Amino acid sequence: MLLKGRGRLDIQEWYDKLDCHESWLLRGYVTRLYECARTSPGPILEIGAWLGRSLAILALGAREAGQYVVAVDPWHVWPNAEPPFEAGGAVLPEYPSVCQAMPMCFSLLEKHGLREYVIPIVHTTEHAAPILRRMKWGFIHIDGDHSRDSVRYDLSQTAPNLLPGGHIIFHDSGYKAWPRDKVPHPGVDEGIDDWVRDGADGCIEVEPVNAEVPHRVFMRPHPTPGGGFFSRLGIRDSG
Repeated sequence: MLLKGRGRLDIQEWYDKLDCHESWLLRGYVTRLYECARTSPGPILEIGAWLGRSLAILALGAREAGQYVVAVDPWHVWPNAEPPFEAGGAVLPEYPSVCQAMPMCFSLLEKHGLREYVIPIVHTTEHAAPILRRMKWGFIHIDGDHSRDSVRYDLSQTAPNLLPGGHIIFHDSGYKAWPRDKVPHPGVDEGIDDWVRDGADGCIEVEPVNAEVPHRVFMRPHPTPGGGFFSRLGIRDSG
């Protein structure tokens, strides 16, 4: 049984403690991850954990919420990565391989006492899908394959089971106002937009794009008791 923590942490202190500045995680983004995790109404899912910094942030929130995090990642080298690789301003002489990345991820969790809050699934979303479809999620963080089709697939296997009051956050998203040739991963927003056009599984986008901290957030609303405003007045919604 996972016990709830004692209250909200100083997440900016943890940002420095986890060396998040060496990754692609901005301070405002990390704050949003933590707040959604600590208020999650159910288990938390992360697709794409890699070195574990965002996973550790989610585990901190899960500890406060009395929840756990399922981390889905094959932990293999990205096919287009070639050294030297720049990460948040720091140049890595060698890109971490599967033999390095997974141990580095779980070493980070162990170091900070967070391993017990994480259940790893060492597979792609496609191979993990039979498990993911059976779960109900309180918070989903999508940071896996950044292609349009992969983002759409990740959503198809997880978003229908988002609990009311739950959130979905997409890393490397929210660049719609940028010139396309400046967008680092256009497939992420394209996949999200496809999902939205198909109805977004009843989820709504809850905040505008923040130019300083690009990311998109969706939420599944709580059902309105007794129906919506017009139905309670006996008026049929013709839309």
